[in-house]
This record gives sequence, structure tokens and C-alpha cells, in this order.
Amino acid sequence: MTAFSRITRCSSILLALGSLLAWSVALATKPQPAEVVDSATLGGKDRYLAHVSTDKPIYRAGEKVYVRSVVLHAADRTPLKDSIAGFVEIKGPKGNTVSSGHATTEESVTGFAWEVPEGQAGGEYTARVTYPA
Repeated sequence: MTAFSRITRCSSILLALGSLLAWSVALATKPQPAEVVDSATLGGKDRYLAHVSTDKPIYRAGEKVYVRSVVLHAADRTPLKDSIAGFVEIKGPKGNTVSSGHATTEESVTGFAWEVPEGQAGGEYTARVTYPA
């Protein structure tokens, strides 16, 4: 038996003991009960969810970014019946707002377009759509 095989065998035993110790600690700690939240806290019985997407993942200067938001009822996923105005905000990599505007909802869909200006910094941009409460 070489020294290398002894070290390898010992380290695997230590790993097994470490896993056993972590498992026993996990069993010893009692999980806390989750906080119960009611419908009123979440926005009432009639609440809606919005799924925000863009037409593609990467853009170049001069291209148009098309932001789309689909608003559906949270419980049964039915479309929004009323037409409401949404506020669209696009934030740059540093968190600064590079574009924003209002867009109306037609048949549960909100659309917004923004042309990426020449010289715009590269990085990850965030599109956020908010609706009145």
C-alpha cells in the first residue's frame, strides 16, 4: 500500500464523517413553521400575474427591443377583461433608467418598444412592467 492510497482512503473516510455530521446536525435542528399569509395580504381574491418577456435575448445598437407583458388572473389564469395602463421601465447595467413610458393593455397584453441607441453600454438590462393596484 502506497502513501497516496492511504491518504486517499483517509480523506474519503473524513468526507463520509463530515457528511454524517452535517446530516445529524440537520436532524437536530427543528424547522420553523412557515408564516401563513392570507388573500388580503397578497392583494385580495382578484389578483393578477404578469409574465414579462422580450422578443430575443441579445440586442445590438440600433435594434428595437420589444417588451411584452401578458396579464392573467392568479387563480384560474384567465385573461384580464379590462383595459389598464401599465408603466414600462428599462434599467441599464448600473441600475439607471434608460427608457420608460406608459403602455395600454389590449386583450390582456401590454406592448412596449425601445430602440437601443448607438454607443449604449453593453451589459444586462432589466425590463420592469408595473400596473396600478
